[in-house]
Amino acid sequence: VALPVEEQHLVLELCAAPGSKTLQLLDMMQRSAERSGLAAPSGLLVANDCKPVRLKRLIDRTRRAPAAPLLVTCSDARRFPSLR
Repeated sequence: VALPVEEQHLVLELCAAPGSKTLQLLDMMQRSAERSGLAAPSGLLVANDCKPVRLKRLIDRTRRAPAAPLLVTCSDARRFPSLR
């Protein structure tokens, strides 16, 4: 991950499966929240992939992570809706 992600950021991850980057981003958000004295991040990570079979692997992997601000979607990234 090239950018520093903070606990309050809104992050869109396209082509997210199988979940390695997703877990790394969630960890960065959680650590930032802890440094700020918060129990949980206030931001949101939207992890998207267009293949349901690949998303199942991502969901299985993220279930083992602590509770986090994660939304998993299945959409073609070329047609992904606006987040605002």
